[in-house]
Amino acid sequence: MRLSMIGITLGLTLALPPLAIPAIAAGPFDAVYVGAQKETLNNNSGFCQNLNHETRLSVVNNVVSYPWGRTTLQATVGADGSFFAEVPGMQARGASATYQLKGRIAAGTLEADVGGTACGVHLSLHKL
Repeated sequence: MRLSMIGITLGLTLALPPLAIPAIAAGPFDAVYVGAQKETLNNNSGFCQNLNHETRLSVVNNVVSYPWGRTTLQATVGADGSFFAEVPGMQARGASATYQLKGRIAAGTLEADVGGTACGVHLSLHKL
């Protein structure tokens, strides 16, 4: 009898679905944002070509990541939607010693300025 109880218990255990593992909540600003990148500063160097175009940016776990030059700028979005990052840049041919990403997300719109002393852009993006 004891053996049959073990079999019944084991059978019920195997027949039940596994407990659902709760998904990790995304940050309140997490999304893909798309729109225009417009030149705001250009010293006409090779690094500053083709700055005006459509672009997309992802916010994952409340972190904005945006490629700029040979680096990727990353900033954590604050509770008010603002973000800021500064990283060392190239120091040759008039290029900036630092690059910055500064902006804010509000009502599904991301507005930001990106660049350094050689070239810069303004991002005006909307949440998909």
